[in-house]
Amino acid sequence: MATNKSTYLIFHIILCVFIIPFVSLMNSSKNGVTILSFFTIVVFSWMIFSSLQTGYKILHPYILYLFMILGYILWAIFIEFFGLSKFRSELWIIDNFFNTDTMKTKVILLIIYFLLFTHLGALTHKAIYPNVSFSEKTPNINHNLLISIQKQSRILFFIFIPYFLIYTLSYVMAVLKDGYIVLYDPDNFFKVPIWLSLADDIVRTLFWMYIATKPNFKDAKKIITIYFIILIISLGMGTRGIIFGEMIGIIAIFSYLGYTFPFKKIVGFGIVILLISPIIEDFRQKETVVFEDNFIKSAITSQGLPIYSLGATLEYENILPDPKQKYLIGPLVEFFNNVKQTENEITGIKDIPRLPQVISFYVSESSFFSGWGIGNTIIAEFYIFGGYWALAFLSFLYTFLLVSFFDRYRNFTLIFISLISLRIIFFTVRENPMYIIVQLFLPIIIYIILRLYFRRIVDISTR
Repeated sequence: MATNKSTYLIFHIILCVFIIPFVSLMNSSKNGVTILSFFTIVVFSWMIFSSLQTGYKILHPYILYLFMILGYILWAIFIEFFGLSKFRSELWIIDNFFNTDTMKTKVILLIIYFLLFTHLGALTHKAIYPNVSFSEKTPNINHNLLISIQKQSRILFFIFIPYFLIYTLSYVMAVLKDGYIVLYDPDNFFKVPIWLSLADDIVRTLFWMYIATKPNFKDAKKIITIYFIILIISLGMGTRGIIFGEMIGIIAIFSYLGYTFPFKKIVGFGIVILLISPIIEDFRQKETVVFEDNFIKSAITSQGLPIYSLGATLEYENILPDPKQKYLIGPLVEFFNNVKQTENEITGIKDIPRLPQVISFYVSESSFFSGWGIGNTIIAEFYIFGGYWALAFLSFLYTFLLVSFFDRYRNFTLIFISLISLRIIFFTVRENPMYIIVQLFLPIIIYIILRLYFRRIVDISTR
């Protein structure tokens, strides 16, 4: 089996050696864009096929990550290649940042680099560690402590879930009343009490701590169902990307818990997300949802917008404030230094620590200060760090580390971190990967407190 996995790795390296020089020399023309699009489809198809052949199960986080890449980044290429672009709505972002053969050539070339080296990381890991898997690992922790965490986290989950529901409904009603701006308004005209907002992180931490103990699927079914229902309700807040990411994360844990999820249901779930997306968009824009031809067109064409933010990054690449390497750690700078983003507090473009914020500032300064943003992609973050070489190396390293995280490590804390990070890992397709650390900050504090509490219960019971 190890030899077989090494064979796929060798073939992929040969594929890289053949494809990279060929696509890099492609001229900027309509035919050139078509050929690059074809190579993108071939590479992505190879990624899915070789992943399954080398032992990645259909519910493995890496496979699901590939489907997130399809939905967020590749979708625009696919619909244009297969002749569906005529359904695409007239979006100014397309007209400005994905409207010429030259720009399309540059963008698709970066995507091909990202795909090739992302998969190189996954196949390399399988070749080095052929006998480890996400579905078969068990947490390495004292048995009494494991049982205590499993039992107590379940109890506390049911205690805190009503507060989480109140928190969620509060924001859903606020968005319904005042619009999407309530989530990002710099003046914070709508806020819930701090103790209620903590319920979000507490419940999420308890849920993933419980799942990390690898309970029997039958026992976990009730908690998973309740949590999933509240996630559906929270879609009313409009934060689709993160919530869809967590929904996909819940699908991934079926594999960890040893449950086989039929492929047909996965496809069906993906179609549901595709159809729900424009509904949520209309809801947050306070528009009436009309199920007609335009709705289907919107469902087809509203995906894959991050590819246009990648185009915007290339458009403004040469005027970005130096050093460009700072943008990769931008989320950490913003979080720990409490960087302000209001018009009166930002003194210049150099004060803005994050790449998508700078790009949004260039596109429309007035819209930026009102809370608007053009979006982001992991490809743009890696590319700006140091060009094609940085994109190749960081794509490889990121995927290799992620697969290691999910497949190899059995330490309970690392399993918990990997599981609770699923939603933002999937969302990093259109976000800076350093945002994972920011998202983990409060849950880790809660986790440490709960872990000490559960440890204390075990100590008392064994005296």
